[in-house]
Amino acid sequence: MKVAKFGGSSVASAKMLQKVANIIKEDEKRKFIVVSAPGKRYDEDIKVTDLFIKLGEQHISGQDTSQTLNQIVDRFLSITQELGLSDDVVGRVKKETTYVINETNNTAHLKDALKAMGEDSLARVLSAYLNKIGLNATYVNPKDAGIIVSDQPGDAQVLDSSYEKINQLRDKDGIIVIPGFLATQKKEF
Repeated sequence: MKVAKFGGSSVASAKMLQKVANIIKEDEKRKFIVVSAPGKRYDEDIKVTDLFIKLGEQHISGQDTSQTLNQIVDRFLSITQELGLSDDVVGRVKKETTYVINETNNTAHLKDALKAMGEDSLARVLSAYLNKIGLNATYVNPKDAGIIVSDQPGDAQVLDSSYEKINQLRDKDGIIVIPGFLATQKKEF
């Protein structure tokens, strides 16, 4: 059993996700796939995490967030469309992001929650794509995986009580796709 971590530049576009899928497909022992948010596709591009940070800063300072939210949605839409996936994931990204912005009162928690959104969303996209190409993959929310983190925004640490439950994931069939960044709080949708 292997854990594979794919950082931002390796998951920046649909074409890169196709390469990631081929890497996963090449070795059936790759059971746990951890992904970052999409990084830069080219030098002048903006990382998805940076877009989420900008969105949070705009919200906190009372600025209009609609253009930045549209950039985020468009980025995920370009990926899902090129992969031939349903737009449902993109709708979820917009719904969750809007919820987090409107319902998270603690600025530090808001920043962490938004940073986690890019990775969480991409984990859902990759899981859907792996299933589309015939692999048995499941997106697993970190909370459902038993990963519990300390309440230290910007520096949350995995609590020792998490490890036993994480270990139980080994018994789950197929490939497990999980986001690489955890927020200190997250609402389930």
